[in-house]
Amino acid sequence: MEQKAFSRAVSALPSLTAVLRRIFAVVEDSNSSVLDITRVLQMDPAITGKVLRLANSAYIGIPHTVSSIQNAVTLLGTRRIQSLILVSILSSVKKNVCAPFPVISYWRHSVCTALIAEAIAKSLRRFDCAIDENELFSAAILHDIGKLIAATMDSESFVQLYKQSILKEVPFFMIENEEEAHSSLGGYYAEHWGFPNELKQCIQMHHEPLSDKKLALRISIIHVADIMSHVLGFKIFSEEVTPMIQEDVLNLIGLPLERLRVIAQSVIEDQKSIEAFMDIVNEI
Repeated sequence: MEQKAFSRAVSALPSLTAVLRRIFAVVEDSNSSVLDITRVLQMDPAITGKVLRLANSAYIGIPHTVSSIQNAVTLLGTRRIQSLILVSILSSVKKNVCAPFPVISYWRHSVCTALIAEAIAKSLRRFDCAIDENELFSAAILHDIGKLIAATMDSESFVQLYKQSILKEVPFFMIENEEEAHSSLGGYYAEHWGFPNELKQCIQMHHEPLSDKKLALRISIIHVADIMSHVLGFKIFSEEVTPMIQEDVLNLIGLPLERLRVIAQSVIEDQKSIEAFMDIVNEI
């Protein structure tokens, strides 16, 4: 990315408060205990409230009320909590995005993609595939964060570029300037905040899932979940062209396309899970 484009991207990023920085570091540390995470979460009442709300949402679907933050941490796991923190960090980006970029559609697409990726990972786990569905959820909900950043930088121009892709009947990523592509911006966002390399790569390479051999399966799941979200109508712009799924990507995942459709459809039909996350996003 050219220095000018990089500077514009960084200037569009929100500031990370000391408390959120501390929370993120503790949650990310594999040596942190449930008690460590509980203590640091309690430093931020807003995050604590979101964690409890998610633990009691239809997405989790347990029959009794979770009133203890420690129980919520145990129930949700660190990756889901990390996702809430990441979305919270993006709050000021969301506030800086102006019409005509459809922020609600953006988040709905992101949430659906994350839920589909999580479901695919769970399905693969039945075949002894060591994929952490919670980790995939975090990466998938942020896969298009570069679009939100680009819309913050220049919402009008970004939307015009989207319209060009629709007129030319090509997927949006194929018409972007390589230096300011949303995947590149997303990668620089992840680097700016010091996110783990795996998370950065999943964001940056989700349109080139086979480019990173080590992470190819994880990125491929996000790639497919992204496209399935489009196919099921959860697009950022209703008329945008849906990318094609590469045959090599399907072969790597090892699930028939029809099975992937069933997985995706089952997630989308569970509107309660989608709305549970959308309610939290809309609060920010």
